[in-house]
Amino acid sequence: MDDMAEKMRSVVAEMDAHGPSDLDGNPITPDQFQRIKDCEPAKTAFVDGGNGVVKASAAFTASLNRVCFTMYEGERRIEARDASFAEFFSFTEFKRRDKTFSETSLFPRAGDEGLMPDEDDLTANVASADQRSRIASLPRKFAEWKMAAGAAIGELDSGDILVIDGSLQTGFEGNEAKYARELYDMAEAKDVTLCGLSKTSMAMTKAGHLLLPPIHKAGLESLGRSKWFVSVGTQKDGDDRGHSLVVRLHEESDYVFRLEILDKQYSEETAARVAASLASNARDASIPGYPYGAIEADNVARVRRSHARAAENSLLANFMYFPEWGAYERSAQSVDMHDRLNQVA
Repeated sequence: MDDMAEKMRSVVAEMDAHGPSDLDGNPITPDQFQRIKDCEPAKTAFVDGGNGVVKASAAFTASLNRVCFTMYEGERRIEARDASFAEFFSFTEFKRRDKTFSETSLFPRAGDEGLMPDEDDLTANVASADQRSRIASLPRKFAEWKMAAGAAIGELDSGDILVIDGSLQTGFEGNEAKYARELYDMAEAKDVTLCGLSKTSMAMTKAGHLLLPPIHKAGLESLGRSKWFVSVGTQKDGDDRGHSLVVRLHEESDYVFRLEILDKQYSEETAARVAASLASNARDASIPGYPYGAIEADNVARVRRSHARAAENSLLANFMYFPEWGAYERSAQSVDMHDRLNQVA
């Protein structure tokens, strides 16, 4: 333990020695940090989703998924005109012919059918067993894009802001890009500023250094405990469509976040307006510096273990009286020994 602590100390010391730089590795100077000025906030929608595994076997994964959006104008909450929440089960089956692939069926609540992605778009190649959990979460991610492009953006007008959870980069090869492009096109057509706000970020510069910690330190040294933002450019590789900023949204915040603005919509004026609007919603005492609308969306969409367990009990209660129950139990036993050991340990 002492040896590992010493290794950790040396890594942290090396990390802290690097000066701030943008994504291309260019140094960031103190004059590049911009104070966030208070202004009239724009109406802002926050989109998030959550999913939890209800039951898994070697052949399938059944999950409970939720997606929602909230809307605020500064600290004033705005009620949506239409549906702002969707809930559905997804059943992802793993098959093999020439190669392993997955097919997914969706089972939405009554009335939520129009918010669902196309099941055909969820078919995916499975390169390894480690990919199964990520592939099983695709229905939730696709539904987030669908919710953002449909219900959420339908509530917004020119000059408003739409914030999705995470990056504007699609993380899955295949049909996810289709849903992302639909959102990008609709945001541009309606003149709604599209952003991605990452709860966590492991982004690194081209020089191989972490992006956020040196900028956080330099911002505190330059502007003290104030609100600020700084542009760090764009990632040239992959399909990332965002121009990235690092933002500190409250004077008492201990956190900075990576914020992306759709690259075609980016300007210094837009960055200042978005940062000010988010800062006006980031004053909640529970997490100062993180927008309350995003906190609320996360809370509504989160699938807690108790929710997944209740769904599992209901599913099995409906299934156990059928003759296929024995075959199901044999399938489940091939993957549930970790759970059994956790129960007796």
